[in-house]
Parts: sequence; C-alpha cells; structure tokens
Amino acid sequence: LEYCLPTLVSQDYSNFKIFIADNNSTDNVQEWLVNNHPDVYLIKQNKNISMAAMNEVLTWPAENGLPGIPEYIFVAGWDLKFDRRCISHAVELMNQKKDIGLLGFEVIGLFDWADPSELDARSANWKKTEFFETDWVPGACSFYRADLLREVGFLDPAYFAYAEEDDMQFRIKESNFKRVIINTPCWQNVRESAIPLALASYLSMRNTIRFQIKNRSLVHGLRT
Repeated sequence: LEYCLPTLVSQDYSNFKIFIADNNSTDNVQEWLVNNHPDVYLIKQNKNISMAAMNEVLTWPAENGLPGIPEYIFVAGWDLKFDRRCISHAVELMNQKKDIGLLGFEVIGLFDWADPSELDARSANWKKTEFFETDWVPGACSFYRADLLREVGFLDPAYFAYAEEDDMQFRIKESNFKRVIINTPCWQNVRESAIPLALASYLSMRNTIRFQIKNRSLVHGLRT
C-alpha cells in the first residue's frame, strides 16, 4: 500500500472514493492507513476471505451512511502502481461506449518481473486512447460497470485467491456487455506473493476444477 495508494490518490479524476478491504490483517496496516491516508474507508473482515471481501463495496457505503450510488467499481490489488490517468480514461471510454461492462489496463509485469520505472516510460510515451475486445481481464486490476455487477453478481467466495475473476467473467460473457483492454498503463509487482507456493499451487488446481464443474459440467471438471 505504501507504493500503491499514492498512485490512486493522485489520479487526475477526483470523483471517487477509496475502500480498503482488510482481511483480518495482523500487521499495523489499519493504524498506518489512519495516519497516512485518513480519507480512505476501511472495510474490516474478521477472517481472511481473499478477494471476496470486495463484495461489500456494493453495499457497505449505503449501510454506513455514505451518499450516492457508484456508477463504476474499480477493483485493484495492493501490489500495483497506476498511471495517473487510469480512472479518467476508463470513465471517459465507458461513458462513450455503453456496451462495455468490464475494462482492463495495460499491465506491465503481469506475468514476468518488470522494473517499475517502465511505468513512467510508458506513461510518457502514451499518445491516445486505444482499446480492443478481450475474453479475459486481469482480476487484480479491473474496472466494472456497477450495474453489470448487480446484474450478474460479484465474486464467489468459495474460490479463494484463484479463478474467482474467471468465474465472474464467464457470467459477464453470458450478458450483453463487452470486455476490453485499454492502453493506459499500470504496473504490477509479481515478486510479491501473500500465499506460499505449495498452497498457491493447490488452490489454483482446486479452483480451476471447481470452475469447470460449476460453469460447464462434471465431465469437464474430471477431465481437468
């Protein structure tokens, strides 16, 4: 959060609120947020439910007296840095293209380590908005039309850590909304991992099988 949050609060688009879903952390992150980012809203969980903690973003604001209904929901992991135009570019494109339900960004370092200085270089060389349709948007950096989430549902908590975005995007595929990638850059720190390798491997395999059974058939799950 020390390198992620500053790139969000400095966005050139101001009409948004930041919510941190804290999965029962045992470090001093809650105290750190109060001292360094007092305007950020903290959604506390009493256990670690992984990315499904973001589900509360749809209901928590109204339940806690915050006015307004969000038009877009931007789901972001903690290991990211953003071009300062990410939100404004996403809002502008999705305001123009009402058939876009989910938007992703050009993620530097998505699969292989990249120096964070590459984000500055890509941002400096950015010329104009370009986008293309895709079958998959990286779950750790995804910009949703809120009405779409209310229509198809948000993250299934049964997955925990892997394949929950695949499951939701499968539901989006069945809707009339498109998924796109925009060329505004962000950077992800693939060296960071909150899950030990053995557990990550188990969860990845288990959740892939679960996805096939839930969304296709038992036969697909057995084949997987």
